[in-house]
Amino acid sequence: MIGMAMLVAGCGHNSHLPSQNTPVDAVHQQWVRGLEQDNYANVYGVLVPIDDKELLAQLMLEHAREWHTDGGVAGTRGALLNVELLPVLVSETNAKGISVWHYEHGAWCLITHLRQTDQGWRVLNFGTDPACTVLDHMHEKA
Repeated sequence: MIGMAMLVAGCGHNSHLPSQNTPVDAVHQQWVRGLEQDNYANVYGVLVPIDDKELLAQLMLEHAREWHTDGGVAGTRGALLNVELLPVLVSETNAKGISVWHYEHGAWCLITHLRQTDQGWRVLNFGTDPACTVLDHMHEKA
């Protein structure tokens, strides 16, 4: 499996690297669409530059695949209908992007943390909010 991740990592992923001037919303969109469509190059291209980036991208995709399977989120909430991207919240060099994954029987929220780097905006990490309580907190602040 690791050998396959390394092999895939070497196949043209540089074309999916956002430029230093790419807006944070576009980076967030590339990340979410990469997870939604199981697109390694999109996921790899927006991750912060770290050691073992290839392996991390592969592990993140494996985690996201569970959102599409009967044994994962889709098994309890039905088929994935669409993914909604909310505007990214920016605070100086950090940002938080929220995407709402709409299923037949409910929603699932993905919270993505981004950071401004020398290469532009990149994904630092992400977490899931199965109850989408993050949306309640956003409305409280508005």
